[in-house]
Amino acid sequence: MTLEDEINKRLAKVRRTHDITGEYLRVGGLKGRIYDGKGKELYNLFEVFGINQLSVDFKLGTAGTDIRAKCEEVYAHIEDNIGDDVVSGVRVECDPGFFGKLVSHEKVEQFYLQAAQALELTGRNIRQGFNLHGLEFAEYRASAPGIDGQVKKFIGANEGHAYPTGTTQTFEEYNGPPYDIRQANQLPTSEIFVSPKELDHGAGIELATQSNRLPMCKRPEVLVRVYSSD
Repeated sequence: MTLEDEINKRLAKVRRTHDITGEYLRVGGLKGRIYDGKGKELYNLFEVFGINQLSVDFKLGTAGTDIRAKCEEVYAHIEDNIGDDVVSGVRVECDPGFFGKLVSHEKVEQFYLQAAQALELTGRNIRQGFNLHGLEFAEYRASAPGIDGQVKKFIGANEGHAYPTGTTQTFEEYNGPPYDIRQANQLPTSEIFVSPKELDHGAGIELATQSNRLPMCKRPEVLVRVYSSD
């Protein structure tokens, strides 16, 4: 194996790590939170801008719950608060507990089975998303170990996060420059900054990497938390 091959192998592994962190930050953006790479909450956008986030209890453990009305409440709230942006749909990223209760609810199960049969013909897994009363529900299972070694789920138990899709101004991801004097007063050239250093006496190559991403929602009032209290 050449030195170049080994460096590329190490960089590919580093990129995967940065991508996992980036996904964690992206989900934080869907919650209206800004985290750092270590999982520390830096800002709660609802508190910063004095907004009361809408939380809708779907009560999935209750047989008579009007699921259609719950979905319409979520969609209507997002449409009413999108301002001068556009919306093509609403997607809800759900943890497995919420998703499992939803698809087994007596007022949802029939829709779910019909959607599953239709998607099976296309080769798509229905857990990636199925439409119900105007919302697209998808099961989200991502997790990763934190700096304390404990595995942290990106979405809490029995809850989900709804957000508009097809927007043009509501969501943004910024890339900051690296903490490096050589890059001072310059725009970042990539999502991941790599700084190689040759060790003394040809002992090897040390690689330092940085990624300073900031995914965020510029209209946090359109972010809706859904959950099931039973």
